[in-house]
Amino acid sequence: MKKLFLLVIALISMHTYADQLSNDFTISGFGRVVGGQLFKNDYQYNGYTNEFDFGQESLFSVQIDGKITDKISATGQLLLHASDSRRSGVEWAYLSYHHNDNLHFKLGKLRTPFFNYSDVMDVGFVYPWINPPNQVYSEYVFSTFEGANVTYNVSLGDNNYFLEGYWGRFDDSVFVEGEEFNPKVKNLRGMVFNLERDNLSYRLSYHVAHVNSFQKGIDDLSQQLAGLGFAKSAKSLVSIGNVHAVQAGVSYHSLDYFARAEWMRIDSDLLIFPETQGYYATLGYNFTPFAVHFTFANHDSSFGESVQEIPLGIAPELNMLSAVYNSVFDYLSTSDVKSYTLGLRYDIQTNIALKADISWLEGCLPEEHRSVQPAADMYNQAAMLQLGVEWIF
Repeated sequence: MKKLFLLVIALISMHTYADQLSNDFTISGFGRVVGGQLFKNDYQYNGYTNEFDFGQESLFSVQIDGKITDKISATGQLLLHASDSRRSGVEWAYLSYHHNDNLHFKLGKLRTPFFNYSDVMDVGFVYPWINPPNQVYSEYVFSTFEGANVTYNVSLGDNNYFLEGYWGRFDDSVFVEGEEFNPKVKNLRGMVFNLERDNLSYRLSYHVAHVNSFQKGIDDLSQQLAGLGFAKSAKSLVSIGNVHAVQAGVSYHSLDYFARAEWMRIDSDLLIFPETQGYYATLGYNFTPFAVHFTFANHDSSFGESVQEIPLGIAPELNMLSAVYNSVFDYLSTSDVKSYTLGLRYDIQTNIALKADISWLEGCLPEEHRSVQPAADMYNQAAMLQLGVEWIF
């Protein structure tokens, strides 16, 4: 509640300050107040439990853009988030160089362009749902990076082409399945291709990063296994390696109808990053000032399997070592969920929207207070309601 109160204070303060900037600077921003509830006791999904909660996804952000020269500008974005699973602070801070109408460069702290809505992930006003489908966007682990970005666009006939490349690093905490990690990410890089034609747009991207996900307890266990000659078991606890991701998306929009679809796959040999595939498809209808939409989303993931090379029944110490080793993989069991979501949006003003999403969830929902993740055969069903107000200024 304290963070939610600060969001309100920030909103009042920034509207008061907005008119005081010079012509070389512009100020803009966005905010959202979102509440939700999962209608099932003792379980949670995306942070929501059986008690209605405003503290998971409410936020406020302000962005300042400053013109330095005719070709160079600076951008900074501050974000205050209500959730304890996400840090507030500087979200963007970069310099832009506009070489010409086709070629642009950016340098600094930037959004990582993994998905269709990466750049506007927090700006709920611009998309139909309260949140982009969790089955894809929960994998948005390295949401920002420090480095460089270059974009090139060209129009040929009825087609508009966009090519984007980036390179940098990530050094911050992330949350995977609700657990906090502090990986060191180097050589985070990727390519993005976009094609727009009439009411259709297509996107294809590829990303790779070298990740060091060192965790002392697991690393100590790996060294102990290697020292005892269990090399395969030690290798299965690898914490350094590459993570690869590929993504594809398509969207359609007209005055009356809209459609969205997106797919992603992540592959890695690292222990804490499962092999993951997620996708969604959305169909919607506009009847101004309302819009209604339906979304199906699914997510499948699997961690590497434990290696059964530690002999049992020979010595109590080996029995204990085997139990500790296998408990690591029990803890990392995944929670795959498919969802069916019906949503309604009402634009009460040109910059303010009310939203309501009701979802039916099927799959392995995590327990609210758990010491391990649910087993793959722990199938559950639950309904979830989310209500929100979104605005931009």
